[in-house]
Amino acid sequence: MKLAVQTSRILDVFGIDEGFRMIADAGFDGVDMNLDHCLRGPEIRSGELNAFFDQSDADILAFLKPYADAAKKYGVAFSQAHAPFPCRVANDATNAYVQMALQKTAMMCDYLDCRYMVVHSGFLPEGERGELVFTCLTKEAFPMIRYRTRDICILSRKKCSCGRTHIRMTKPLGRSDDMMVVKGVNVFPSQIETVLLNEGYPANYELIVDRVNNSDTIEVNVEMSLDMFNDLKVSDAEREKKLVAALKVMLGIKVDVKLLPPKSIARSEGKAVRIIDKRNLFKN
Repeated sequence: MKLAVQTSRILDVFGIDEGFRMIADAGFDGVDMNLDHCLRGPEIRSGELNAFFDQSDADILAFLKPYADAAKKYGVAFSQAHAPFPCRVANDATNAYVQMALQKTAMMCDYLDCRYMVVHSGFLPEGERGELVFTCLTKEAFPMIRYRTRDICILSRKKCSCGRTHIRMTKPLGRSDDMMVVKGVNVFPSQIETVLLNEGYPANYELIVDRVNNSDTIEVNVEMSLDMFNDLKVSDAEREKKLVAALKVMLGIKVDVKLLPPKSIARSEGKAVRIIDKRNLFKN
């Protein structure tokens, strides 16, 4: 069995060469390299970023050389490395910089012959839609660490009218694994919903995928709002043409659109049924 230990405390206190010697003498075969210290979490969250990843690739690799030399000297492998985290915050400029930092972190892993790079996602602001992830260490029979439910929901810490103060969630609004491949393109229902909301439509739609003559077809039935339905100044054909264009920009493929009167799509309890896939892809 191989054992590894994180590098941060040891190397910060004892230095690179002495730190790796102590790691090897303690019987560890590998290290978990803390590359996240090159761009720390508080910096990412505050937007006050240091300039480490603004350096050239050559300068960054020169920074790593003493670590690689010491590890080789004492026979210690780089088992994995932690990338800067969180990798997503509510700031587009910071996110762009972090994405660049992640690419350079992957280059650093390659230089260290490190096979695994650990990337931690960020937390969405309260009230945002996201995937529900559980961590429950108190269950003795079945503890869970970052268990992905793939359910999309919204969390709230507002006090319940019954008096309870525990965090609450909405009913599941969909699934993160609802992705389909249509005409060779990855299609997510959330992309359809984004277009509809941006164009002023309610998020009540039905996606129908089929295969005709060995070619995929995709059609979306969209409910109009009551105001749209009663507005006779704009024809349904014009509205459909505009939606077809907007969906093509989002998805990269043509989607047929059919507008329907308000409340004409059946509602379901709990998770909304958005997709009807008639292709029978897994039928023998």
